[in-house]
Amino acid sequence: MYGYSGHDSMYGGYGNDSMYGGYGNDYISGGHGNDSMYGGAGNDTIIGGKGSDVLVGGGGYDILYGGKGSNTDRDKFVIGSEYKGSGYATIKDFFGHVNDHFHIVGHELDTIQLGKSDRYSFHQQNGDVIIKYRGTNDWAAVVENVTYAELKDNIVYV
Repeated sequence: MYGYSGHDSMYGGYGNDSMYGGYGNDYISGGHGNDSMYGGAGNDTIIGGKGSDVLVGGGGYDILYGGKGSNTDRDKFVIGSEYKGSGYATIKDFFGHVNDHFHIVGHELDTIQLGKSDRYSFHQQNGDVIIKYRGTNDWAAVVENVTYAELKDNIVYV
């Protein structure tokens, strides 16, 4: 499904869905299945649902929920440089102890870079982890209700 520009609402079904919000403030819900959801530019809300889902906000102030899954489901929250200077993602339900993973993509959008952990810094603030672009005050993401100790083993740099 493609939302293009505008404020779109998209709902997946029982299969494996791919949904692209495009420009605008979108609401994307995966439903059942292993879904891939991309918000695009704008302030998006993305909800995975049941299954192993991929959630990509894409800039703006986004809210990402992995959704209901089992201990065998593995949600992937993908964060890159698209938030630098233009918002951040808030991840509401990261459960590293039940297979969720947090993917941080390379700093430049047009190349894939391996092992670029030095581009981000992690800060514990109350019960949340703030992920910043190193050397700036720009936030990439807030991972709610988790400690850095719980998060660090579930970060994949690509």
